[in-house]
Amino acid sequence: MADNVSFKDHFEDFVNATEEERERAEARRDYRDLKQWSEKEAAALEARGQAPIVFDQFGKKVDAICGLEIQRRSDPKALPITPKHEKASDAITDALRYVEARTNFDEIASEVFEDKIVEGYGGVIIEVSEKKDDFVIEINQLYWDRIYFDPHSRRKDFKDAKYFGIKGSF
Repeated sequence: MADNVSFKDHFEDFVNATEEERERAEARRDYRDLKQWSEKEAAALEARGQAPIVFDQFGKKVDAICGLEIQRRSDPKALPITPKHEKASDAITDALRYVEARTNFDEIASEVFEDKIVEGYGGVIIEVSEKKDDFVIEINQLYWDRIYFDPHSRRKDFKDAKYFGIKGSF
């Protein structure tokens, strides 16, 4: 794409190229939220005196996979490059664990992991701000439907993407 392409053009390219994928993602989220009957189907069932019952097989599978992720999660640890860097790596490990505890990282990581399983992608944004003589680190979840990216990117880390963005607030 040319350098003079606008954010609007990027977003429209993303929307046009991912329409079917996003519809499937929304359907999977509906299944996760037990919204598996359309209004018309639910009305037809109720007209026959039947309840719109849902057997939550999808949710059980998502919960099982999320449970495995939680079970296998590890605490952050910085490793020294050489023996003389051991004290520095211990200090960095302490700092990472402090940020992890202070930002509710484990809870956010679980939410993003579920988004990745159900909708296909998710993310976080890490913001650092200075307040008085201290730095405050915040980790905020980016909901899957607020992220747009170059749909022609092939790398999982998006290093080949021409654009990547967040729409609206999160």
